[in-house]
Amino acid sequence: SIEWLAVDLNAGAHRQQDFLHLNPLARVPVLELDDGRCISESRAICSWLEGYCPDPNLMGEAYEERAFIEMYDRYVEWYVLLPTAQWVRHGHPGLAALENPQFPAFAENQAKKREAGLEWLEKRLESHPWVAGERFSIADITAFCAIEFARVMKFKPSEAGYHHIQRWRDSVAAKRLNWLHPGQSTQSPAHSAGIGFGSIARRGSHRGHHGRFVQCRRGRQLCLASSGIGSKGSCFPALGNDQCQRMAIHLHRG
Repeated sequence: SIEWLAVDLNAGAHRQQDFLHLNPLARVPVLELDDGRCISESRAICSWLEGYCPDPNLMGEAYEERAFIEMYDRYVEWYVLLPTAQWVRHGHPGLAALENPQFPAFAENQAKKREAGLEWLEKRLESHPWVAGERFSIADITAFCAIEFARVMKFKPSEAGYHHIQRWRDSVAAKRLNWLHPGQSTQSPAHSAGIGFGSIARRGSHRGHHGRFVQCRRGRQLCLASSGIGSKGSCFPALGNDQCQRMAIHLHRG
């Protein structure tokens, strides 16, 4: 099982000494191993988790598949997630405590750059069911984080004319809900509420918090972000099976 505890970025918890001994740069997420060593940066943590629990595989099996998934994941990270994050961080008043000062003109600039990434993603999903091709991968998780993060800015793909992104987004949301609540309708209250940005929920339960300090099996700890911007901006939660929950995480950094 996994125990979840909050790391409150707005309150500066990631800058306290008990957190800084995990990551002196005061950034989340951080994975603490049994021997006390810590892995920071979400992509590095995902690589560790992929090796620790490789089923379901999300980062590619053979070297060619790994390369293509990595390529599309980078496309999404740089051209969709990054400008979305900058748009929200500098444009949403709820993040003023984390991004001080905010620059509204920069937010507008990033919103325009984000449109170019969304146009590429829309065209990509017009001819492929998933971002990296024919199966679900970490690239879809990264893209889902970006699209869901933008919900705090009242963004909905279909309303903006991105119908293929909307179709894909709904498919990913259905997968997420099925992992969290097997057998539930995608219109359940839990799905409608979403899970707070920077959060992960244990399989089989829904919590409307915005961050977690995770106690994994065998003493491993995973420190995650707490944004404090409301439960409508949801992030992809835990993946996996009953034996070992698999997490692939791309989270907002404080």
